Amino acid sequence: MNDYEWFEIYEARFGKKLPQHEVEIWDSEIHNQIKNCNAYEIVDAVRSLAEQKRQGKLRYQITVNNIISEIIKARFIERQPSEARELTSQHEEQLNKWRYQIRNAPNTMEKWEVICSPNDTKDCCTLEAFAESLEGGFKRPSFPSLADHCEKIESAWRV
Repeated sequence: MNDYEWFEIYEARFGKKLPQHEVEIWDSEIHNQIKNCNAYEIVDAVRSLAEQKRQGKLRYQITVNNIISEIIKARFIERQPSEARELTSQHEEQLNKWRYQIRNAPNTMEKWEVICSPNDTKDCCTLEAFAESLEGGFKRPSFPSLADHCEKIESAWRV
């Protein structure tokens, strides 16, 4: 496997060649902000940003600040205990399963049942927001109040 410099990866992924002077400035800024920065960290950051750009998550010109932020984010994730990362992954996996069920539910009531599945209110709100973002949107089903139901029963007995 070839070892390329970060600015070569940047040029290949973003289609913009940085002038040598700018490469030196960016290098200086990165090493000034990130202590003991390794070359692979910069390359990984550039690749991560390029992937985000490809997926449409980034819509702006990538700057040295973005690279610095990406390296800091990667270091933070690395410092997390592996159990925490696994739990986050399992949690995300479960949310994705619920999203799939919502997307494929045939009617509003079945979507609502999936939205109410999690034990965490935050997850329920996340799923409801997801349902609302789908084509055609989502509107909470309306349920008659218990008082209205009792009143109907009571009025039926009066007759």
